[in-house]
Amino acid sequence: MDERHEVGAGIDIEAFHRGDPEAFRVLLQSQGHLIRSITASYAGDGDERDDLYQEVCVRIWKQRHRYEHRGSLSGWIARLTHHHARNWRARELARASAMDRYSVQAAPVQDAGELLTDPGRLLRYRRFLDRLEHALAQLPARQAEAFIVVHLKGNSPKAAARKLGVSPATIRSHLRHARIKLRTLLKGSKDELS
Repeated sequence: MDERHEVGAGIDIEAFHRGDPEAFRVLLQSQGHLIRSITASYAGDGDERDDLYQEVCVRIWKQRHRYEHRGSLSGWIARLTHHHARNWRARELARASAMDRYSVQAAPVQDAGELLTDPGRLLRYRRFLDRLEHALAQLPARQAEAFIVVHLKGNSPKAAARKLGVSPATIRSHLRHARIKLRTLLKGSKDELS
């Protein structure tokens, strides 16, 4: 068998390595379903999935010279796709977390006047926010993610399940465990809000 061609896919690996656009098109035609199925498990809605798919395709193009003919091309593509998608999701969560932190650093509009006229209360509110952020950081990643998406971003458990690619029952379980742990971690914090 000619090593230059992937079995059953008709992909000329040497042409792919050289950057031949036709070889890349054939590769995407034969492996696109694999890339899409993996990226769908990391991205929430259709736009995110499309963006992540395109990013992975660009990454495959840029990394094409690293495929060394060991193992199947499909396996290499799957590993590269998972790796990039995990990094992408981590970046997205970090960005969302930073935005959430920014949004909670400001006093709620309905309480802003009262908090600003009582510096002690404002200080207690800030301490509570710091404790909440610290407590969320101590939760397992999946529980924290579910809690943030539902309680801080205002999604229903069903919508959160779609965004995170899990079942609504899994979201409810993560939320239940997160609440139990947060109650323990934030014990005594009610005084900071009064």
